[in-house]
Amino acid sequence: MSALLHRLGAVALAATLAGCGSTARLTAPPEAPTLGITAADTFAAAPPGGTAPTEADLRWWHRFNDPALARWVERALTNSPDTAIARERVVQAQALLRGASARRSPLIGAEAAVDARSRRAAGDRSLDPSAALTLHWDLDLWGGLRQAEQSAAAAALQAEDLAQAARLS
Repeated sequence: MSALLHRLGAVALAATLAGCGSTARLTAPPEAPTLGITAADTFAAAPPGGTAPTEADLRWWHRFNDPALARWVERALTNSPDTAIARERVVQAQALLRGASARRSPLIGAEAAVDARSRRAAGDRSLDPSAALTLHWDLDLWGGLRQAEQSAAAAALQAEDLAQAARLS
């Protein structure tokens, strides 16, 4: 009986390992077609300072020196649901970035407790104090926490850009 179980176990193990194998040959993916445009060509026409609009560009309506226009645009920006949503998304993305950054830092915790017991029959009372100090730090051996922080930073920048686009549109 024992020899039969050993043989069945060996067959089951061999079948399990055979299921992990692959008979397909690995080949390189086909080369993507080129458009004849390089990244250097794309950014060659950009001005040296970049293309980010300045604060003066963002407040274009002030160039007209019209107080009524300025009031209407400011009111529209303040009451616009699109800009409000975009601002809240920026706040959310920044909070997620702070959380991702915090996961790379050590976590220190402390707790204290007192357990009081009394026995009526004996008339005695006992106190059992306890305290604990904990230190937790995830080592980022494979870079996952760093990449999560970089991803959150990119999402925060994207949210800021989208908020700026909502404000300009």
